Amino acid sequence: MFDTSGAMREPQKSNLTEAMWAIGDCSAEYETFATDVQYVLDGGSLLHRIQWPRGVTLGRIADLYVDHVCRKYHTAVVVFDGYGNGPSTKDPTHQRRTKGIVGTKVLFKEDTPFKSKREQFLGNVENKQNFITLLAERFKSRNIVSHHAESDADVLIVQTAVESAKSTTTVLIGEDTDLLVLLCYHMNSRIHEYIYRYHV
Repeated sequence: MFDTSGAMREPQKSNLTEAMWAIGDCSAEYETFATDVQYVLDGGSLLHRIQWPRGVTLGRIADLYVDHVCRKYHTAVVVFDGYGNGPSTKDPTHQRRTKGIVGTKVLFKEDTPFKSKREQFLGNVENKQNFITLLAERFKSRNIVSHHAESDADVLIVQTAVESAKSTTTVLIGEDTDLLVLLCYHMNSRIHEYIYRYHV
């Protein structure tokens, strides 16, 4: 599980994904109607789907996310990871993604202009958590529900989707193989259909 430096080895999730695709046709197109479907969004994936224009305020950037969710998903629940609660099993993954670079902490308000790069800003866990808090407030003002896990959100994302599927067709939007595996584990053919779409 660990390499010679003591870091956790990177899992080969792509191999698992390819094996699952080989079992059957996972590319079927589902026709969904905006008023019939509950969408559950992986907030971590969503954070990287919007470009951050330099010079605009962080409040305006948060509004770009709200506009995106309202435009693409009629009824959405967004589930975010939690940051700042101590060490997590996801820490090695985050370090690999950021190549060990930790962004500078920024004390900001809604009217603070954004002057760096998104990846650098989000590379600091305090910045990321504070921006998620700002984003959640913006979502609430537009009646978009958001949930926040204490640390890694994968289980909470899937639990939210499975619970929703008890009453309506549910589409989970994400990019993580772990979500697909967890959905397979929790699958219940007696509830409404739930669909995993591998993008935002």
